Amino acid sequence: MLALPLLQLMMLVSPSARSPHGSAICASRRCAEPRCGACADFCIGRLGATQKEAAEAESRLLPEIRDQLTESQAQRVCEALQERLGLTKVQLKKIVLRHSPVLGIRVEETVLPRLAALQARLGLSEAEMKKVVLRWPAMLSIGIEDNLLPSLATLQARLELSEAELKRMVIRQPAIVGMSIDDNVLPSLATLQVRLGLSEAELKRMVIRHPAILGMSIENNVLPTIDFLQRELSLSHSALRERIVGNPKMLSYSIERRLRPRVELCRETGVPSERMASMLFGYHSTKPEDFEEKCARASGRALHRLRGGARICTVWCYLPSNRQLPGTHFKRFG
Repeated sequence: MLALPLLQLMMLVSPSARSPHGSAICASRRCAEPRCGACADFCIGRLGATQKEAAEAESRLLPEIRDQLTESQAQRVCEALQERLGLTKVQLKKIVLRHSPVLGIRVEETVLPRLAALQARLGLSEAEMKKVVLRWPAMLSIGIEDNLLPSLATLQARLELSEAELKRMVIRQPAIVGMSIDDNVLPSLATLQVRLGLSEAELKRMVIRHPAILGMSIENNVLPTIDFLQRELSLSHSALRERIVGNPKMLSYSIERRLRPRVELCRETGVPSERMASMLFGYHSTKPEDFEEKCARASGRALHRLRGGARICTVWCYLPSNRQLPGTHFKRFG
């Protein structure tokens, strides 16, 4: 009997050797077809979600809910929500993908009564109710009597909010209804009030203007930002308080990604120190190039951007000291 070539022997002994990539291809095929439960199947088949979106939605379910959920149950929940809130398919998909546990809730006994109670408590229109749910779908899982209504009452009493003010805050920042008011929000407000020396009216004004401040970490975000602004802008205590009360959104900006680069840009472009605070607090564009042009105006220079291929060259031109610069000094080429 003639000896078989070595490669043929390997193919006879090992099935994986029949492919030039062997078991690697088999393994990749197995990984490409993960097991899907009813939640993932529903999201893909009924909502048009991608496999990745569906897998992420299913991963948010508790094991017992994931194992017991059926597609028919998910369908009933979605039909009830769509009818109650007047949702489009795209809006329904957004809610389910952001808060998939809603599929495992008894919609007639739990979800619909919650929506009715919140709507009655705040006097929300149908459009406003829909907006609240789209902005924060997790509110569909919050208990009304135990959590939502007591939290709203406590916050309203602490800040002396009118019904209209409370309603406006919830519409802008629906996550308020799920916050731990007594354990987190009230201590944070007290710390902020002491740090800035705020009156009750000033504290209320800040929260109404920027409700997101209620969900920020006072120790990790708010206080470090206050300290940074006061130190880098050389603000007195009273000036700092006035600036932040006027624009509390500054407290939500990242120090490293936004505030520090803008402070450094002001210094590099020669913005007078007395104008830096006005630059940072008064200019809200998120585009760095817009802020750069603002710095040029404040420092008495003209900024020209010369674009050639993939390279950008910034040229600074000193202008007369009167700083009354016509817009024609700021042209963009290319």
